[in-house]
Amino acid sequence: MVASRYPSVYDTPLVGLIDVVGGVSLALYRRLSRLRRRLAARYPEEDAGFYVVCRAR
Repeated sequence: MVASRYPSVYDTPLVGLIDVVGGVSLALYRRLSRLRRRLAARYPEEDAGFYVVCRAR
């Protein structure tokens, strides 16, 4: 049974650039990832995916 649904990360056309940043600076990539998660929570209609929490019966 699905208990809840959460947005994963904000969808942006800059996702490729953000991934390249990860190869150069993990600290900056971490900050950008946190920003994308916050934006996805604020604007769930713009998320790039979601994750589901299920509950066993």
